[in-house]
Amino acid sequence: MKTPSKALAYTGLAAALGTVLLLIAGVSPGGKMVMVCLASLGVAFIECLFGWKWALGTFAVTSILALLLLPAKAVAVYYTAFFGYYPLYALLTERIGNRIVRCILRLALFNLVMLLLYFAARSFLTLDFGTLSGYPLLLLLAMNAAFLLYDCALRQGILYLMQNIARRIK
Repeated sequence: MKTPSKALAYTGLAAALGTVLLLIAGVSPGGKMVMVCLASLGVAFIECLFGWKWALGTFAVTSILALLLLPAKAVAVYYTAFFGYYPLYALLTERIGNRIVRCILRLALFNLVMLLLYFAARSFLTLDFGTLSGYPLLLLLAMNAAFLLYDCALRQGILYLMQNIARRIK
């Protein structure tokens, strides 16, 4: 039975777990992006159980808590700018029958957001991007390869959640 109180409870738990994972990402010396990616699974889980409105609420609460509470704001920005809502986008594009079109749409969103973040960081923060800034095409190719791995891992994570956990909760 999908009651609003049950959905609210699970949404709150997913948001709290996502915030804790982002906190761990902010204070740990390594594995930051892995924790950010794991935090995004809560949004997908809530979407599969209760629908996109509750998942959007999970994303919003986790993003606000991360931006307010985390000492490492970069982790909160990564989550808010892309990784937090990407599972919703991935589940939405899963409805497209053509696999190539799905992949192009996902890569287009990823590249658009990463380029916006790059230019925002360059203009507002005047950061020095080091030696990799001399090879932007190589960096972009590496980021796209990492994104495709994340997309496959997210798909498998959602499948695992739905097959092993969600059916026990419903």
